[in-house]
Amino acid sequence: MPDTYHSFLELKRACTDGVDYRIKMQARGSRILVFSPHAGGIEIGTSELAQAIAGEQFSLYLFEGIRSTGNDLLHITSTRFDEPDCLRMLENCQTSLALHGCRGRQALIYVGGRDIDLGDRLMTALTAGGFKAQRGDGHLAGKYAKNICNRTRSGKGCQLELSTGLRKQLFEDYSTRRGREVKTALFEELVKVIRGVLEDEGWVPDRSNFNHECTRINTNRG
Repeated sequence: MPDTYHSFLELKRACTDGVDYRIKMQARGSRILVFSPHAGGIEIGTSELAQAIAGEQFSLYLFEGIRSTGNDLLHITSTRFDEPDCLRMLENCQTSLALHGCRGRQALIYVGGRDIDLGDRLMTALTAGGFKAQRGDGHLAGKYAKNICNRTRSGKGCQLELSTGLRKQLFEDYSTRRGREVKTALFEELVKVIRGVLEDEGWVPDRSNFNHECTRINTNRG
């Protein structure tokens, strides 16, 4: 389906912050931003995964659909996603890790983005951890400079597209918010593998270069 909105400004004019969507963000001074531009009910499971990977160490951003139904209408494709707070956070980071959901019954992870080194390390670690990971192609490649994952200081980032088949295995009940509060052992293992790569890469807070304009905590606007 084509997007209903082609920019955040279009969405903001038609929707209500705190009713249709919300933004969660916490800047921790890390050189990587862990984020999902299609979180909440837009691409189910990405909120929970991004928050767990970020933990208390890495900067976090979520754009969440919070409607009871119709959250898919809040999807803004990655090359057009231009929410200002997200862009500011990315500009303060060297690279990024974007979490997305894609269709597919098989449990697959597609690795994309212009940060090839980080993508290669993630793919190697995921495969070693028992997950089926492969390079994304076509609309899953994330190679465009305007793709939101690549809007960092270095002009590159990484994205992981998780199939519906995999995301359903990460929660006791994938279909409800309450059900997704209970994570499976597979969820914990996936987070452990990804965090292990980020920690080994050294994407930890560098307070000497920390931009204090990005310290605002926003957990539920509206």
